[in-house]
Amino acid sequence: MRHVLKWRSLQEFCSSVSYTVKFQGQYESMQNNGSGKWEDAHSCININQTECDLSFVLGSDSNYNISVLTRCDDSLLWFQLPTTFNRIDTVLLAPEMEVKPRAGQIEVYFRDRRDKNHTNIILDIWKKGNKKKVSVYNITGQRFYHDVLHGAGEYCLRAVAVLELKNNTRSNSTAERCVEVRELEFPWLVAVAAGVAVTLTLALAVTLGLVTPRCSRWIRQSVCNKEALPLVLPERRPAVSMVKMAAPVLNGRSGSASSSSSPTAAANNTINNRLVCAPELDFRSGSRMDELNRLIQEFSKHDQREYDDQRALEIHTAKDFIFSMLGMVQKLDQKLPVANEYLLLSGGVRDGVVDMDLDELGVYNRGSDYDMAFTLLVPALKLHDRNQPVTLDMRHSALGHSWLSLRLFDEGTITRWRDCCMVADHMNGTTNYFFSPTLVADWFQEAVALVLAEVQRKPQRGMPRVERVERHSTLLSMILGVGSSRMLYDIVPVVSFKGWPAVAQSWLMENHFWDGKITEEEVISGFYLLPACSVSGRRENEWRLSFARSEVQLKKCISPGLMQAYQACKAIIVKMIGQPMVVGPYHLRSIMLWACDRLPANYLAQEDFAAHFLLGLIDDLQHCFVNKSCPNYFIPQCNMLEQLSDESAIFHARKLALVRSDPTEHLRATIEQAKNANRLTQEMQRRGSSSGLPSPQNDASSSDNQQPDDRLAKKLQQLVTENPGKSISVFINPDDVSRPHFRIDDKFF
Repeated sequence: MRHVLKWRSLQEFCSSVSYTVKFQGQYESMQNNGSGKWEDAHSCININQTECDLSFVLGSDSNYNISVLTRCDDSLLWFQLPTTFNRIDTVLLAPEMEVKPRAGQIEVYFRDRRDKNHTNIILDIWKKGNKKKVSVYNITGQRFYHDVLHGAGEYCLRAVAVLELKNNTRSNSTAERCVEVRELEFPWLVAVAAGVAVTLTLALAVTLGLVTPRCSRWIRQSVCNKEALPLVLPERRPAVSMVKMAAPVLNGRSGSASSSSSPTAAANNTINNRLVCAPELDFRSGSRMDELNRLIQEFSKHDQREYDDQRALEIHTAKDFIFSMLGMVQKLDQKLPVANEYLLLSGGVRDGVVDMDLDELGVYNRGSDYDMAFTLLVPALKLHDRNQPVTLDMRHSALGHSWLSLRLFDEGTITRWRDCCMVADHMNGTTNYFFSPTLVADWFQEAVALVLAEVQRKPQRGMPRVERVERHSTLLSMILGVGSSRMLYDIVPVVSFKGWPAVAQSWLMENHFWDGKITEEEVISGFYLLPACSVSGRRENEWRLSFARSEVQLKKCISPGLMQAYQACKAIIVKMIGQPMVVGPYHLRSIMLWACDRLPANYLAQEDFAAHFLLGLIDDLQHCFVNKSCPNYFIPQCNMLEQLSDESAIFHARKLALVRSDPTEHLRATIEQAKNANRLTQEMQRRGSSSGLPSPQNDASSSDNQQPDDRLAKKLQQLVTENPGKSISVFINPDDVSRPHFRIDDKFF
């Protein structure tokens, strides 16, 4: 069904008028303490026409409030439908039918058949006065021709529309339309034409039978003419001849093999050429694969932005501010390690770079809120000494989660972190301290707030603007403005380990797609504990295992086509599922890694197979919903969808079915969303430049201060260019934060 909202144009005098359509479902109406939250229909933002197709937006059997926001110059007008809309209340209208009589035939045309996939038309035709002999037709197109079989006379027609999606709901039937149909003129012409055609066919057959034995060589040369090979191919002809001699096709003469110019071979070559030239279609949706490939390439172009030297310098300035801030946090109470090692990941937590619960993290939109996003893992404890005992207590937690005991740590570590531990009595009578993720996150967020307050009391020239700082459970999100750029930093306090956990040891025994491409030592270099718990776990004690360091290494082995399909699929899923996001991009990343293990490497390396990969990822994710099973890539026995309810699983599977039935349209909508985000970014940059916001280059007090930043930016750019896909770590000395040290894999800079 198609749901199109139409309204009358504004009658006021305005130099410019635009309309934005907003909707509010049952979930959105309960947000903001019951006051409701309105979502924009992405295809109907600041439009000039007075209609909007809401078919994909109103995709569930829920009640929706719909409103139109009208912008008249600088004024805003709000109009809302007086009643809610629910697609189950749709009333099917009778089809609009036009009937044209012809000689011996009736032409029927149905208007507005844009929803041909779900709506059929039942057409009844009978001769007037003989209603017992009714011809019934199921019409799926717009135009239908009925040949009159009962002679000339007056024929009557009646049609009714049937909706398959709603228990075959029928509309009211059209009024009876009766038309006069005359006989075919000159019926003897049909018999004469048939006789002449038979005579000519027989004459042609006799003539060819007499001429063919004498002219067969000329006919073969004319019909099956072989084009001369290019100059670069003659040396390969003997190999082709050997293939032909290996499996000869016998003709009528005993012992003779048919040549490549035989009629059968020519026909087969023609069929193969037609198959090659025909566009490849997706069986489920009918979408053209080449069109999907083109749209994926277009999305990648808008989603992946190139950075010039100015933007690279702004990124470095923001990163240097973050590292300086963390150095000041370490100096507050000496809790953080002195020589710490951070992992900086491209993309925010909401982009699925680490496995955290997205429904607790709030909503940030690229373009309107930020331009670039990064995730920074900050070790609160760094356990990199292989001789240091580590106790991961998994007895009280779900699979893939653990408690962390400090019982075997030295007294100094326990003293520093005692206020961030949950105390329990050990069985031997001693006191056991469990490192608490919630208490650690609270301490970290408060420490950052104190440092930011101190920094803002004494601002320095060229310092980034702290535009937004928000706490989301155990995550700290910070938006920094540098020049015309806005950067989102998701900062997560973690526990860092060297080596590999025993619970994932069996995964190393299996064959994987990265075997032979990178070493096992690179993959198992370390893991983390994230401050996130399972559905049934204790939030104050439970940590979640993360293999972010290993995923950085595995990403180097994924083909560009599959990565482009993953990014496009991730954008579609985030837009389609919305909030609350019970399934996030990290689940899709695990599905992609499992696909890399399952499929041959030469298949995944196909550059023009991005459309196949996109459809396959959607199918795999829908399969996970239907079976409520999505195993963690590193811990296969851990099902990340185990706590998903049956209702939620079926609901999301149905949403994915809508995507799978028309992936082309959803890709176009995602591309428009990426374009809008880029337009918003460019608009914010223009505003920033016009308002004279400071940038790292023009904030420098002298050329001497500017040159080190330029050299450092060029050095960073050179390191990234020379080491694509490698893990980059940064070491900070809190006593001299102006001189960071970089490690790329095992190289120090």
